[in-house]
Amino acid sequence: MSMLGAADIESWDDDIRTDALEELARAGWDRAGAVDALSFRQRRLLARWRDGERLSTRELADLRAALLGG
Repeated sequence: MSMLGAADIESWDDDIRTDALEELARAGWDRAGAVDALSFRQRRLLARWRDGERLSTRELADLRAALLGG
């Protein structure tokens, strides 16, 4: 049995993040739009993401769930 190394975990995390970012962009959330239904935290995460700030995997997952319902 082989152990996962830090590089394996980073690669997996990058894959998850890339997929989520692409999904948000395809849905049009990279452009300005109405966000009235979002909580303050979710609006702040969306603003940070639109500004190009790197979100943690957890923050990105929360944002994706709020915007895409998944």
